[in-house]
Parts: sequence; structure tokens; C-alpha cells
Amino acid sequence: MENTKIKVMICDQHLIFRSGLKNVLSDIENVQIVGEATSVEQLVTTALLSAPDLILLDIGMPGMNSETLMKQLEKLIPDCKVVGLAVNGHENSLWEMITAGAAGYILKSASQEEIEEVVGTVQEPYPSHYRPASDKKASVAAMQRSNRKVYDVFFTDREKEIINLICKEYTSKQIAHTLFLSKRTVEGHRTRIMCKMGVKSIAGMISYAYRRGLCRLMLTSIVVYWPGWYSCSLCCDISSL
Repeated sequence: MENTKIKVMICDQHLIFRSGLKNVLSDIENVQIVGEATSVEQLVTTALLSAPDLILLDIGMPGMNSETLMKQLEKLIPDCKVVGLAVNGHENSLWEMITAGAAGYILKSASQEEIEEVVGTVQEPYPSHYRPASDKKASVAAMQRSNRKVYDVFFTDREKEIINLICKEYTSKQIAHTLFLSKRTVEGHRTRIMCKMGVKSIAGMISYAYRRGLCRLMLTSIVVYWPGWYSCSLCCDISSL
């Protein structure tokens, strides 16, 4: 993306904050502000027309369903990254957005240098999460207060599909064909999954998935012979051993 402007869109219901953020972004040399939105509906429409590289999205937008919105954006503009604009006290909304597929978040009180760093991640292949350690702990605590298992909350349905296919030794190209996605979108999901798991390799991902019960290794068509008998096919769920 060298010598190319990074197209940024802002979605926030507060005019004063949008104006301040626009002023900060305008001072960044390789940034072009391509749109603004004050509602979820306006965000989807404007994003479709302007095709931004990065959306800075207020996590407290009224009526926003993070999972539904992220799926819409992924379908319309799969190469776009979404970073949440957060304030303290909104940990639950923040965690919903992160687990729905956002690249990360930044506090609304962030400095200009931190905002520039966020914009710079558009040029990186891996997702980045911007949060002080205290914010990360607050997010994890909010997740743990729920009654759902950690691994059920942490991964989206799409990510679980990809995890299962990776465990079956599918390549990114095969996964893309199976799920009707682009290879680049699959690779984006894969790196986000690895980031969430805290692993650095496919082997680490598969090991994590089996240990957490995210997928089950099915040994099918194991032919066993008994003298004088016929052969039979067994199916063994390794997670139950």
C-alpha cells in the first residue's frame, strides 16, 4: 500500500468527537477520510460506497449488534479492518465486538501517536489489538462473568468453521472454496484465530483446538480383522479417550 492513501471512515454519534478525530487524522500524511456515519444503517451504506481500508467505530452505537454488523461488513468489504472506539465501563460491548471479528480497539482518550499506530496496522497482515493490560484484564473478566465457556465466547461461528477445517488439514484455498470466501479472507480469519489462541503455528492451533474441545478428531474407516470373521469399520472420537 506504499504511496497510496489509507482510506479511513469514522462512525460515531457524537459530532464533537468526530470533528476532533477528523482533525487528528487530517494531520497524518497518508490518510484520506472517505466517510462519516452517525448510525449503524448509515455506516453500512457509506462503507459500501466508499470502500474504506479502516473503520473507526464507536462500540456504544445505539441498536448495534456486533456480530451481525461484522458479518455484513465482512461480506461487503472483506479487506476492511474495524477498530472499536471505546470508553471505560463498556467492557461487555467491547468484548462482543472483538470476538465478532474486530481487529482491536483503542480508547477515545488515546493520543495522536496511538491513533497513528492504529492507522498503520492497515498495512500489516496480522490483526492488532490496542489495549492497556488493565483493559485486557477487564475484558477477560467480563467474559468470565458470563455463564458460557471461554472457548464458546472467544470464537465466532465462522472462526469455529475454519478451525474445524484446519484440523481436517484443509489448505486456505480449500477452505475458501468450501466456505465460498476469498483466500485472503480465510487467511485473515486464520491469523486472527492464532492471535486469539496465542499460538504461532498451525500445529499450535490444532493442539489448542483439541485441548479446548473446539474440534474432534474422528478416526474413520479403521478396518479391524478377526481370524475367521469379517472386517468392520470403526469410528473413534479421540476426545473421549
